[in-house]
Amino acid sequence: DVNHFIAIRARGGEGEVLLTKSNPIFLGSGFGAEAATGAGRATLIGFWTILKQFGGLGIPHILFGFDHVLFILALHSIIRKFKGIVIVVTSFTIAHSITLILAGFELVTVTSRVVEPIIAFSIAYTAARNIFILRQGKREEAVLKERWVSAFGFGLVHGLGFAGALADINVPQAYFIPAL
Repeated sequence: DVNHFIAIRARGGEGEVLLTKSNPIFLGSGFGAEAATGAGRATLIGFWTILKQFGGLGIPHILFGFDHVLFILALHSIIRKFKGIVIVVTSFTIAHSITLILAGFELVTVTSRVVEPIIAFSIAYTAARNIFILRQGKREEAVLKERWVSAFGFGLVHGLGFAGALADINVPQAYFIPAL
C-alpha cells in the first residue's frame, strides 16, 4: 500500500488530506469552510483531520496486522490474568511509543532491513519461549516479570517498524503528533 500526505493552500485557507487505498481520491471538498473562516481555523481543522485519517490507518493495523496479532497472541498465551495482561500491554505500549517518538523526530534511525527481521524474530522467540515455559511447568506469576521485560524490549523494535511506515508517508513535522 502506498499512502500520500498532501497539504493544500487555496483561497486564503489551507488543509491536509491523506490519500490511501480506501480513500484514493481528493475531490477538493471540505476545505471551503476553512478558507472562509481564516488560517487559524484551517490549521485546527487540519489537526483533527489528520488525527482521524491516521487513526483510520493505525487501528486496523493494530487489530489486523499479522505482526501485531501474532506477537500479542504469543505474549498472552502464557499470561492470562487481567492484571498481568495490563502490565505486559502497558510495557509494550510504553516502549513502542518511546521509539516511535524518537524515530518520528529523527533522533533514531534504523533501516527496515534490520527492523523487520527482528520483529519476526520477536514473534518466533516469544512463541518458542512459551513452549519452554510450559515444559518447565512455571506458574504465570513466575513468568510475569520476564514477559513484561521482553515485551518492553521487543516493543522498542516494533515501534521502530511503525515509525518506518510513518516515515514512508512523509508526514510534516507539524502533524506528527496527531498522526502518532
